[in-house]
Amino acid sequence: MNRLFTHACRMIRTALSPRRVTILLLSLVPFTTAVAQTLEEVVVTATRREESIQDVPVSVVAFTGATIEKVGITDVADLTAYVPNFEFASNSIQTNLFIRGIGSGPTHAIEQSVGRFVDDVYIGRADMNLNGFMDVAAVEVLRGPQGTLFGKNTVAGAIVIRTADPTEEFEGGFTGTLGTYSSVNNYKELDAYLSGPLADNLRGRIALRYQDDGGYVENVLPGPDGVERRMLGARLKLDWDIGDRTTVRFKGDFHNLDADGQPLGEQSIPSSNPRFLDFVPASVLGPNWQYGIDCEASPLVDQGGVTIDTGQFCPFKTQDTYTLAMTIDHTIEGVGSFKSISAQQHYSWEEQFMSVDNGVSGGSFRAERAEQYDGFSQEFRFVSEPTDRFDYIVGLYFEDSEVDRFQRSNFNFITFTGGGPFFTRNQPWKQETETLAAFGQVRYNFNDELSLTVGGRYSDESKDFVYDQFWNEYRSQVVFVGPPVIDIDESRSETEFSPSFQLSWDLSDSVMMFASASEGYKSGGFSDRIESPAAPISYGAETNNTFELGMKGTFLDGAMNANLTLFNMQIEDMQVAAIVPGSAGDFTVTNAAEATSEGLEVEVDWQLSDSTLIGGNLAFTDAVYDAFGGPCPAVPINVLPDGSCSYAGFNLPFAPETKGTFYVDYTATEAIGGWDLNFRGTVGYSDSYFTNSTYEEGEFQDSFTKLDATVSLISSDDRYRWSLTGRNLTEEEILDWSILVAGTYYAYLKPPREIALTFSANF
Repeated sequence: MNRLFTHACRMIRTALSPRRVTILLLSLVPFTTAVAQTLEEVVVTATRREESIQDVPVSVVAFTGATIEKVGITDVADLTAYVPNFEFASNSIQTNLFIRGIGSGPTHAIEQSVGRFVDDVYIGRADMNLNGFMDVAAVEVLRGPQGTLFGKNTVAGAIVIRTADPTEEFEGGFTGTLGTYSSVNNYKELDAYLSGPLADNLRGRIALRYQDDGGYVENVLPGPDGVERRMLGARLKLDWDIGDRTTVRFKGDFHNLDADGQPLGEQSIPSSNPRFLDFVPASVLGPNWQYGIDCEASPLVDQGGVTIDTGQFCPFKTQDTYTLAMTIDHTIEGVGSFKSISAQQHYSWEEQFMSVDNGVSGGSFRAERAEQYDGFSQEFRFVSEPTDRFDYIVGLYFEDSEVDRFQRSNFNFITFTGGGPFFTRNQPWKQETETLAAFGQVRYNFNDELSLTVGGRYSDESKDFVYDQFWNEYRSQVVFVGPPVIDIDESRSETEFSPSFQLSWDLSDSVMMFASASEGYKSGGFSDRIESPAAPISYGAETNNTFELGMKGTFLDGAMNANLTLFNMQIEDMQVAAIVPGSAGDFTVTNAAEATSEGLEVEVDWQLSDSTLIGGNLAFTDAVYDAFGGPCPAVPINVLPDGSCSYAGFNLPFAPETKGTFYVDYTATEAIGGWDLNFRGTVGYSDSYFTNSTYEEGEFQDSFTKLDATVSLISSDDRYRWSLTGRNLTEEEILDWSILVAGTYYAYLKPPREIALTFSANF
């Protein structure tokens, strides 16, 4: 891969002229004699300024609100089908985001590697990714460390979401969707908004979203399908102009989630335990979007001659989230603009699940979890007015947050094995975090073509962690002394300076080259699965040193945009959530690995004519562990002296070597009764990859090709739209996550084929 990287750099140096670049790009797409039209400009905020995506020296993929509506993107997970080197995984533990193979592990203790920002506010916990998109104006996926301007936990990249603002004129609209899965059940969604002036200097906007999803995993036993969910969201935004130069913006955002069932849809290899088939019908032991959870079962257990009814147990999750924010924008004429962003975030959830055994062992493992997060953040930022020579950005950031978590695990191995332990383990913990950071960036223009940007962020973070472990009689409040009782009260603090450098060179009015070097940083913390008083508790910070060389070009009189980025990322002290050997799926976090991720990313959009737009993207990635001693697979390999196994040279999970999409967007004007007919089809391909760091056979996702398409009828005044959308039309079986426990693979599958009919109206 290093030879490929060097060779690609040499190719770029020999193709600097716009003419050569144009010839190269023309060879990638079909020839046409149609008169090309100009592409619509896409504005991004990747540099904390509003700039054209073609002018920012950052590897970024952006989606406008119109594209989001046309394609049918409803949440972060949907973005993975359209962004190379970006993956979303959801399992029974939490959601995870990966960019260029770098992401967080399946544990609530580890910080995010991909930061998520909504209206300039950092989203503090991964579970808030469960909230769908609501009245979104634009989404940007920034690849590579974004530590200088975005800061906290952007070691791999950032997702930047901008919601729609109140408007000067009165407007409103709604969108309703009815959809069905090929496996089982239907879903329906309703989005609506109302926006406009409330007084001379006051504007408001209210948005609502409702989703009722029956789940796509069929439960063949008495119990809910997976996952039956109901989601309700509401947002109020107010913009108040205080004079000509100052605007105060208020936002209140609320989301509620109620879900029943689990997403588990495949048990691919039966356990050797002869009692396994006593609990699971043989029909669900394949990749068929089925499972078996009997919520009416109430196993009887003989403990010391006393028969105990362990009670009924059914998986569910309920979550409430709100964000209150106030932003003050003040312009100093001829000098720059000042922004203050204050935000208060809260979420609380509780859930029951049968973890990886999915209840197949007669309820031998029953988990109960509850968590509450409260966080306050304050950012001050000043952006100077650009001059011919230079401009700058400076700011301060403060965050104070607290996570309270309670986890209870009920072990009833008597039901499954006929003997063994019978108890409840309790693991409450609390973490308080305080962060203070100062950041700045200066861009200096040597001349009209060449500029250098230098930035850095200094962070000071402290964490206080309290953890307990104690034991109860099974599903009771009677505490007893079991193995082992743990009481931990720990603190840690760390400081870090993360620099960044960017050199930008305008070869012409239409072609820009850039080179950058930056450091990403993810703070250390404490593991939330501590098996003994002597077990490792804390882990250190993770760093990512990244080098990029890129080109952004606009060709054919504005009809074609083509962007290319070569990257090399060196990850040190990589935080890895690994399964504790001999445990039933417990994870601990350590700085266990070094890794390298390097490759090439390409995006092309071409407006062939007024009616036809084509484009695509492609990523070649080589993301491997340079060093990693982890838990051994079922058949041990490369065994190290400490009993672990070496995975040096193995690809990182969720890092396909090749991934790309190609799309065609065609519009026939006044095709049917004066209505426009639009078709958009997307073909996506992904190489194979592993979905877990234990590299077992059943955790492997084969390469796949995914087909999505939308056909729309649009009224001549663009106020009404009917759309028929099909996703995963060839019904590919795609793993979200998989794990091996007790000789059985338990897999979480992405949705099967789904068909949806949508109607939207705007006024």
